[in-house]
Amino acid sequence: MSYTQYNFKRDFFYEAENAIENSSITFITGPKKCGKTVCLRQLADAYENALYINMKHDFDTDEKRNFLSGNKDVRA
Repeated sequence: MSYTQYNFKRDFFYEAENAIENSSITFITGPKKCGKTVCLRQLADAYENALYINMKHDFDTDEKRNFLSGNKDVRA
């Protein structure tokens, strides 16, 4: 699903875009339902080399989480 369907972008979309262009690490935090996920998905749509990963759903098993750390032992 493309999140460019949302015509409206919150101010922090542009702040995040600026932070990404000027920093190697950017954190987006905020209360529930403030638009963090939509903002991140809009950013992923805006940059061809961006990838949105939902850590809660995309890495829901120990095997998948260990893959991220390079740890091949699932029991670790």
